[in-house]
Parts: sequence; C-alpha cells; structure tokens
Amino acid sequence: MNHFSVLRLGTALALGGIFLMGAMAAGAKDSVPPSPDRPWSPPDLAAHQAQLESRRPEIPSDVVIDRRKVYHLPELIDLAQRLNPDTKVAWQRAKQALAAVGLQEVAYYPMLSAAAASGYNRLFAPLPSLNINRAALIRAIETGGPASSAISLQSDGVLHLDILADTTLSLQWLLFDFGERAAAVRGAREE
Repeated sequence: MNHFSVLRLGTALALGGIFLMGAMAAGAKDSVPPSPDRPWSPPDLAAHQAQLESRRPEIPSDVVIDRRKVYHLPELIDLAQRLNPDTKVAWQRAKQALAAVGLQEVAYYPMLSAAAASGYNRLFAPLPSLNINRAALIRAIETGGPASSAISLQSDGVLHLDILADTTLSLQWLLFDFGERAAAVRGAREE
C-alpha cells in the first residue's frame, strides 16, 4: 500500500467519524432537557398518546380495573400478566407447573385402595365315605392281624363350594425411600 492510499483511507475514516458524531448530536438534542431547571418532554407527545390509545387491548370481563385506584408495582405486574396474551399463556404454564409440584408431594401421603368384586365359583371335590366291616375288624383284633382289611374308603358323594363376593382393602405407606420423593418434589419445583 502506498502513502497516497493510506492518506485517502485516513481521510475517509475521519470524515465518517465526523458524520457519525454529527448524527448522534442531532438525535441527542431531543433526549436532553433544554436546561437543568426545566423537565424534559418527549417530542410529539400528543401523537404518541393517540397512537397508544388506538392500540388499547380489549379487557376481559373477569379483569376489573379501578381507574381511581393507585396501583402498586406488584398489582400492575399482575394486571399486565392477565391482560397480555403471551404472559397469560406463561402464567397458565406456571400454574400447571405448580400443580405438578402438588402431584409430586402426594407421594408423601399413604395410599388407601379398596376393591370389590363379585362372581360365582364352584369347586368340586370328592367326598369319601368310610366303611368299616365289624366282623373283619373283630377277627383282626383277635388274631393280631392288620386292621386295614376291615376299613375301606369309598367316594360316593361330591362336595361343592360357592363363593359369591370378594372385597379387598389395602393401605400402603412408603416410609424410607432414600430421598427419591424429595428429589422428585425438588425437580418439579425447579421446573
């Protein structure tokens, strides 16, 4: 690069800097008060207020705004969150997250469950009868022989049993979980 092109580049940068400072100074005159004893007023305030009035959002019927009341900052934030559709969605999501915390805290309580069922079951089982031959038993006792020949089992009848209802009541309560429930609640709060 020769000396002439460096001089041309320096001149262009100097002129660009002067132009930039002039543009900033021209815009700054509207943002600075004219003197320390007079407050600053924005340019064309009436037009700006008219534009804001024309874009006034529709206020839902469930929101009551008292025009004579002086609202504090938390109340104004609450109103803004309820009126703006974007913040209304975010606020509803925050409420859902709070409900999720409540669902996780349910794990600390005991769980009681009841169940009832009815039905018909039939169980068939043979009912044996015992036959004793007296004469053979007396002979076995007199001779010292086995008494099993005098006694016999016969299955003549059938026993059946019907069950008509079944109910269950159970109680569960987790006492030791080594921090799992607390971690789940903490995670839901962080969400």
